[in-house]
Amino acid sequence: MRMNEPVTQQPVRVPPGANILSTTDAKGRITHVNDEFVRISGFERDELLGQPHNMIRHPDMPRLAFDALWTRLRAGDSWLGLVKNRCKNGDHYWVKAYATPIQDDDGNTSEYQSIRTAPPDQACVDRAESLYAGIRAREPGKGPIGLTNTRPRRIPFHWRVVGLVAVTSLPAAAAGSYGAGAALAGWCAGLILAALGSYALTARLRSMVREARERVDDPLMERVFAGDTSEFASLAMERLALTSELDAVSKRLADATGELERSMDSCKDSVGEVMSSINEQSSETDQVAAATEEMSQTVQEIARHAAEADEAAGRVRAATEAGGQ
Repeated sequence: MRMNEPVTQQPVRVPPGANILSTTDAKGRITHVNDEFVRISGFERDELLGQPHNMIRHPDMPRLAFDALWTRLRAGDSWLGLVKNRCKNGDHYWVKAYATPIQDDDGNTSEYQSIRTAPPDQACVDRAESLYAGIRAREPGKGPIGLTNTRPRRIPFHWRVVGLVAVTSLPAAAAGSYGAGAALAGWCAGLILAALGSYALTARLRSMVREARERVDDPLMERVFAGDTSEFASLAMERLALTSELDAVSKRLADATGELERSMDSCKDSVGEVMSSINEQSSETDQVAAATEEMSQTVQEIARHAAEADEAAGRVRAATEAGGQ
């Protein structure tokens, strides 16, 4: 994995509403960056274009996070994660990154698009710092790395509800006025009813969780964004992915609109320059026409004077000849 150093560990704040956008070709070479990307990264646009996108990767980012990224992108799916990027001067900035493969008409991936925005809150950043540090400590040569991105086996939610009912109802059963056998039988019957009812009532929840994990199955990022890998964390992760997808569409459109506006402004400037040049040429043409008119009048005046001189010379010759006779 590429190591970009040095680093200063000085954070750069990403403002709310930021739209940090970049695209790469199918090999990960940068093909487009917007102005916000250039501004926060500290690189010049010419330094970024054509370069591998991992030139902004911070050494604190573990390989495991990017393994999940590329697994999803190569499968044609989008990826959502919290990423620490390195600035040119070694500072860093945290972003919520939403990466998407863009496919051509033949269904082949032609480019990758990444929209980055400010993290949801500081708690996400703190959890990411801790989790990523733990993963790096177990990278090759230091132990297994796959454990952190697996979902631990948990007692299903409906069984946890039954357990809660059992614990809370046991004192009441023990204090009952009926015999111990009757109390135990009643308690067991209550647990069976609780189990059946809980299983039925949570059927929709289990279905929603299963669908959420089919769309976004990334336990590491569930830990980062939601704090655990519970059923509710999976639902929260799916909702965040959906809102990020909508946000990515709107921000890509905003970037394209901005590019169009800048092109139109440039065209307006060019048209203005052309019109100014035409006006200057028109003025110069008018001046040439006026000068030509003046010259024509001068030539006519000279011709008239020449004719008059020739006529006068003729009269002189005639008078001279008459005097000689």
